[in-house]
Amino acid sequence: MTSLIEQLQKLALPDCSFHVTDDRQRESILFEGRYAATLQKDVVYAIGLNGFQELCAIDPKFRLLYYEALFSEVSVSTDRSINSKGFNRKLDKTINSFLVHLSPYFQLKPAQKCLEWLIYRFRIHTFNVDAVMRCILPYWNTNLFSRFVQLLDIKESKSQWSWLHNVSDADRSNLKAVLHTKCRRSSFFLQFVCDMVQTFVRLHSSEEAWLCRQILNFFTSMILAIVNNHDDISEIHLLHLMPVILKGLKSSVVDYQASSFMIVASLSMKMMFETKVLKAIIDSSIKHCNEVLQSELLKMLCLLCQTQENLNTISNK
Repeated sequence: MTSLIEQLQKLALPDCSFHVTDDRQRESILFEGRYAATLQKDVVYAIGLNGFQELCAIDPKFRLLYYEALFSEVSVSTDRSINSKGFNRKLDKTINSFLVHLSPYFQLKPAQKCLEWLIYRFRIHTFNVDAVMRCILPYWNTNLFSRFVQLLDIKESKSQWSWLHNVSDADRSNLKAVLHTKCRRSSFFLQFVCDMVQTFVRLHSSEEAWLCRQILNFFTSMILAIVNNHDDISEIHLLHLMPVILKGLKSSVVDYQASSFMIVASLSMKMMFETKVLKAIIDSSIKHCNEVLQSELLKMLCLLCQTQENLNTISNK
């Protein structure tokens, strides 16, 4: 009997729970829930495909990387509930990558059309919550962000994002304070924000650096809020921050390097860097400084000279 039960469990569908839904409502980024529930699959697919084609006109790489898995006619019949875990892992990897590429265009209607299809067909609001948050967090102060957050399956306390589920009820200024506080107090959220930067910079070449601007602005504002508004910079904060900052000092992406200069300067007024860390900061900054940031580099170095007592130790060596 035990063997039979085990065999049945292996044959069980990965997750059919999402099929039990209210037919009168459907999650949608474009439409009111009741109207969205009346739309047939081919209609939603046509909307998504149209948006995808418009995105491809902006950036042809979208078609090469994502058409077959997410927007071809084959994708119309793709169903998570009847595919293997291996297939779904591969699908999630593609969706996660697509959402990073999509993020710079999030506020454009073509991007929203694509998201409508991904919500309908692949349930990204349930199965890819982290990837969705990575895509939309830089737009935290927009109505579109609030609308999308309301679609996410994050109401249960076990979700790392449950604190955001009532975001539409908060005004923008309050949400900003909530994000800053969460970044300071939650290791998960701080690491998530730091990892976002690495993911976006890694995915876009230096020629496409402008595509990282929104995420870098978000990252910089979050980190400077931690540093400037509080006297205590903990070891946990530094454990998350220093790797991404040191990589930024070496980066060919100008905005990333400028962000790292600003954060180092702010940190220097709050704490003493260890000698080896200070040496790494100075060496990396001087060696890899982008030409357009030489003035900012000099300002940062001057500030380090004024605030870091162990700078003489490095000079003597």
